Amino acid sequence: MLKIGILGCGKIAERHILAYRRLPVEVVVADLDEDAARSMASQYELTVLKHPDDVLDDPDIAAVDVCVPTPYHRDVIIQALEHGKHVFCEKPLCRTLDEAREIKQAAESSNNVLMVGYLQRFHPAFQLVKEVLDDRIVGKPYLALSRVGGRGDHASWKHRADSGGGVILEMLVHKLDQLVWFFGPANRVDVLVYDTLLPTRTIEGQQVQADAEDLVSLDLQFGGVRVLCEADFVTPSYMDHLEIQGDNGSIFSSMLHFMPTVIHTKERRGIYSQGSNFYNFPMVNLFELELSHFIETIESGHRNNINSLEDSLHVMEIVDQIRQHAGKR
Repeated sequence: MLKIGILGCGKIAERHILAYRRLPVEVVVADLDEDAARSMASQYELTVLKHPDDVLDDPDIAAVDVCVPTPYHRDVIIQALEHGKHVFCEKPLCRTLDEAREIKQAAESSNNVLMVGYLQRFHPAFQLVKEVLDDRIVGKPYLALSRVGGRGDHASWKHRADSGGGVILEMLVHKLDQLVWFFGPANRVDVLVYDTLLPTRTIEGQQVQADAEDLVSLDLQFGGVRVLCEADFVTPSYMDHLEIQGDNGSIFSSMLHFMPTVIHTKERRGIYSQGSNFYNFPMVNLFELELSHFIETIESGHRNNINSLEDSLHVMEIVDQIRQHAGKR
């Protein structure tokens, strides 16, 4: 049975643990905060190691699941790869393009699996969208509208620029990864809005001053596809949707289970009738789906997983351009 060590015992680690409980793996946990590690291990009846280094040094642990805050991703990923571990890293890959390039070099030297947790790729609605685009059901795409919004207010570090917070790395990267998956690398990045709309937050009953961006709107070009993309931390209820216009029709989709996916065609193609074709998808455990894929990738020996490192590098290239544009505003 594959043995996996989770590094970091915050909220996201709990979601990974719940997913792993449905998979044929053994899980151990560790955190620099020993109390947090012991508490999580006790709650889920897991083995706890005294220090994250103990996970890296254990030859029986084949893979490391990186659930530490973003500023520590680069160091933890490279150390794990150098110790011969396969690595699953919660999104984003890291903070900067330079860090991403260092990670890519370490991954190529190790020849181990490195997968980044962009879980929208595993949603059945978006997998249908990918299939429809690849089969040119709506023809040649030329325009897309993409939005993701949430309230934030989970942890104060997520709203502080010096700790790697902000809506770009917490929310926008999901949509950027999706767009790269659908359309390939971006060839133009323009920033329309880059702002901190809510500079004061209430987190766990405390007033917190926020200086990281919580609203970003972009005008992007992916080959022949113009994309307007928005992400924010100012939406009271989570929101996610996507529209794509092509010369034979349109696509509307969302990862929200109460919103349909609609494939509208001007002319019938394949199984898709002329007009609107409606699909509804139930709620799914995306963490279970992506972590299952990570395990299968390790066990099969195939290194071309659905969340490729090359695509994650492209995402960081876009992030780097956004920051350059924002710095000039």
